[in-house]
Amino acid sequence: MAKGERYGWLRGALADKDLKAADVARAWGVDDSVLSRFIRHGTPSLTLDRMEILARMLGCDFNTLQVKFATRPVPPAALRPENDPAPSILQVPHHPPADILAELRFAIDKARPRLAASGFKIHVNLEYAGDAI
Repeated sequence: MAKGERYGWLRGALADKDLKAADVARAWGVDDSVLSRFIRHGTPSLTLDRMEILARMLGCDFNTLQVKFATRPVPPAALRPENDPAPSILQVPHHPPADILAELRFAIDKARPRLAASGFKIHVNLEYAGDAI
């Protein structure tokens, strides 16, 4: 791993599989310089699709790969597909709590099967300290 590379371990993991960074860049559909920048600086953010491709190429499960990248958490927005915008209802400051909870339930129901395929389970615990809704 080159000094100062955020994800320099990736070069060694690829070499273990007789792969090069260019192979990953091709699979991701990006220029080699994009992957090089990702290894050095962690940009652009890692998307769910790119992480799944990388897990397949390295022959590891999604959970193992997530742990490797956990030096800094992957922001939730980076895991959302590019064509799936953030729920706008959560950005409205005075929206009724019941609507926000419904949107949260919708997002969880949408994410559950996508993450289950990679071995994740979603558990949500909300605590409410106030008047009834």
